[in-house]
Amino acid sequence: MSQLGESVNKYCRDNGVQKQWIAKKIGLDKRYFYQILSGKFSLPQKYWVPLMKATRGEVGLSDLIHDVLSEEFTIESLGGWESCVVSCNEKKDLKINVV
Repeated sequence: MSQLGESVNKYCRDNGVQKQWIAKKIGLDKRYFYQILSGKFSLPQKYWVPLMKATRGEVGLSDLIHDVLSEEFTIESLGGWESCVVSCNEKKDLKINVV
């Protein structure tokens, strides 16, 4: 299971909601969402902000970025829900903008 999957599972367990509710809330088919949570696919960026909002920020950018980058990273600064600056070994100051 991916880090994103673990974070979503924790959110669901702690808040008494089902993963299919989150999938519907962010506009994804539940089967596709389950595959994303298992690590088979990455969550497309256009769903990042809706997921963070649906989970009230408990699933955050670090969970989402971890699914995209295969190496250790550090979030240098956050620009609210929409952007951050990430430093990792391969790419210095990778800017991620979520629209």
